[in-house]
Amino acid sequence: MFNIVHEETDQALVVKLSGQLTSVTQASLQQEVDSLVETSKPCLVVDVSSLLSIDSAGVGLLVGIYKKFREKNKDFKIAGLHGQPYDIFKLLNLHKVLDLAPTLEEALAPPTS
Repeated sequence: MFNIVHEETDQALVVKLSGQLTSVTQASLQQEVDSLVETSKPCLVVDVSSLLSIDSAGVGLLVGIYKKFREKNKDFKIAGLHGQPYDIFKLLNLHKVLDLAPTLEEALAPPTS
């Protein structure tokens, strides 16, 4: 099972993913990508703390969203990456490219100077 929940804060749109993000389930998130990119919020935080597993289609979708947000000069962060999804991101060296935060709270915190 795969679930998507949206929340808004003052500075970010938060999308919480739970379950398994695979080639079978990613279509439901793909349908929302265009509206996610068009948000007036300057940042998208994808909370994957409840994501159990991800495959190459799911990774490709998240990277695609990242690219679209960067083209619009908006921030894209992934919060709560752990377990199998983290192992996949690490194997692909995406943990060095994407802005990862251990928790949603840290992803939403203002930058420290």
